[in-house]
This record gives sequence, structure tokens and C-alpha cells, in this order.
Amino acid sequence: MLYGAAMIRQGTWLVPFGAGRHAPIAGEDQARVIVGILENPKAHAGKTYPLVGPVEHNHKEISQIIGSVLGKKLYCEQISIEKYGEILSSRPRGPARNTAATAYAAADKAGGAGSDFVLQHLKEIAIDHQNGIFSGVNNYVQEIGGRPPMTVEQFVEKHRSEFWE
Repeated sequence: MLYGAAMIRQGTWLVPFGAGRHAPIAGEDQARVIVGILENPKAHAGKTYPLVGPVEHNHKEISQIIGSVLGKKLYCEQISIEKYGEILSSRPRGPARNTAATAYAAADKAGGAGSDFVLQHLKEIAIDHQNGIFSGVNNYVQEIGGRPPMTVEQFVEKHRSEFWE
């Protein structure tokens, strides 16, 4: 969600992912699982763990949760991947905070945040999102990482300063 923090601070979250559902997972929850695997690699050899958060949501539901935690109205608008690409490529470069463009800053070597590579990547994510590839929940974060994954509410509260100035 931090990739959209700049938009969220302004009261509108533009997303190109449609109404598909997924269970958002925090990076630190993923990291705990990775540490758990590295501490006991033999037990996890050859296994694949789809890492997800505790509850499935669509982006509209996530925006409602964010707004509720922050105590403000947040409008979530579904836009085309092409429009999202225009937004990415129009963002200024430099020491920007968590904007959609900086979320893909590593892609600069591939042509920048608005590059064909990044846009194709995001388009495929949007398609997979709509096709349910990211749906479902499981207990891997708790089983391997040692504690339950953060909810959207907990994540927003923890990172409140990024979403609200």
C-alpha cells in the first residue's frame, strides 16, 4: 500500500487492478518467513510458499479500511493500465517519498517507471489479479515466521505517518 501513499495522502487512490481480491502482506511478514526458512533450510527444501496476509480484500475494500483507520474519506478509483502508466511516467524524479513512480524506481535501468517493461509487468499483475491468481489465505506466515501476518488495519496504523501528514 505504500506505493500509493502519495495519492492516499491526497484522498484518492488510483489503481489499475480491477475488482479482483487478494490478501495483502507486509514486507516484514515476508521477511520473517524468509528468516524461518534460512534458519532451517532442509525442512523447506523444494517447497513453495505463496505468502499472503490474513484477509482477502479488493482495492475498494482496502481503501475503505485505510480511510477508516486514518479517520478520513478515501476515494478509490479504478483506472486503465494505460492511464496508470501515464501517471507513473509523469512523476518527477528525485528524492520522492512513496509514490507509484518510486515503487518502481529499480526499473530505471529498464527504461524508467513508465517504461514498456514496467507497464507490461503491471498489466500482467492486473490480469492475474482479475483471474484470482493472488486470491486465498494460508498460515505460512505464522507457521514459518512465528506470528500471524499483519492485517491491513495494523499495517496502516503502523505506517500512519506515510499515509497522513
